Amino acid sequence: MTYYDTAFLAKCYLQEPGHEIVRNHANTCRRICCSEIGRVELMSVFHRHFREGRLDASAFEVVINQFRSDEAAGVWHWLPTTPSLLATAAKSFDALPPTVFLRAADAIHLHCVKAAGLEEVFTSDRHLLAASAFFGVRGRNLLEE
Repeated sequence: MTYYDTAFLAKCYLQEPGHEIVRNHANTCRRICCSEIGRVELMSVFHRHFREGRLDASAFEVVINQFRSDEAAGVWHWLPTTPSLLATAAKSFDALPPTVFLRAADAIHLHCVKAAGLEEVFTSDRHLLAASAFFGVRGRNLLEE
């Protein structure tokens, strides 16, 4: 299984910089997973593109429908955000040095990677990449490899 965070999932649908690289990589993966929170984050990304005028109403509807179709076809495997996982993610802030910038959703992503027994996360999010080592996870940005 390959873990994509929301930044990489979005590149599978939107014409963002590096989308060709991510799509080509996705086509080589047997199974792509993400935390359940990624589903909500992805819809937020789509809506932000719509709100900011990068997608018109028609394109927004196409992207949403394509995502829902892919989801129904099992393209994405959503990892559960159990109460235990959320508690562990919340507790992870206790041990982080003050120099680490970690958002709540990124902590959830990193703990989902660990809980799934995976060793790496694919993302272009610089904060998640920088924090990944503190979780024993290798952050990979295909756009810089």
